[in-house]
Amino acid sequence: MFNSKDLKVLFSASVDGVLIVWSVAGKMLQKIETLSPIYSLAYCPRRPSLLAGFNSKIASYPILSNEEMTLALATTGTTDVLNKVPVLSKEHTDIVKCLGSGDTRFFSAGYVSTDSALLALLMPN
Repeated sequence: MFNSKDLKVLFSASVDGVLIVWSVAGKMLQKIETLSPIYSLAYCPRRPSLLAGFNSKIASYPILSNEEMTLALATTGTTDVLNKVPVLSKEHTDIVKCLGSGDTRFFSAGYVSTDSALLALLMPN
């Protein structure tokens, strides 16, 4: 959930490739069809944006300013929260299953076929 003084929303995504922005009342505010499965999401506070992990790439969707949201509502009648055109990073070669963000950086992790073995080592009987 993204929470600022002026905006409180929930982001959801799925392997169906659809990214949805929800209001706290449960109303769909925006729907972006990416045409590619989405495996992870994270909020990046450094440059207010939503990061989405795909197969072999990360997309950064900038969060619109209050002025941009107001203009979009007035001119097109849309309740868009995210810029529909993401900034792409294609350094990964496999599925990006984990994204995290701190104040100054974001972190990503790709798919590892030995995930279950690693989990067994971290979780003793």
